[in-house]
Amino acid sequence: MEPERLSSFTLFEGLSADELVACATPFQEIVVLSDHNVTREGDAAYAFFIVLDGELDVHREFQRIRTLHPGDFFGEIGLETSGPRTAHVAARGRVKLAKLMAWDYRTMIEQHPAIRDRIAAVIADRP
Repeated sequence: MEPERLSSFTLFEGLSADELVACATPFQEIVVLSDHNVTREGDAAYAFFIVLDGELDVHREFQRIRTLHPGDFFGEIGLETSGPRTAHVAARGRVKLAKLMAWDYRTMIEQHPAIRDRIAAVIADRP
């Protein structure tokens, strides 16, 4: 993934060029088609995702709780708690995501406390 793409997201504000390169390198860009389930509530958590293009719906217990847009992220709660996914996330159309595997996510938040703090603040504000 191109570091410049990450720099456009609030989550990565204030990182140096070298830090952006280090964060961007393990991300994989993936395309998800309409109605595809990216995560399923109750499944094992294995990755963190950032929305690059498109929209996704988030459901908990069969109720839509929010819509994700470019710059939003998901998948962190299961990684933070080592528990199952807490929500079902499905594409509303063609969606491009940046995917970061669990071990790379842990490295990123350990090396960049500001990113960990921003993620924690978003989690605290969610329903």
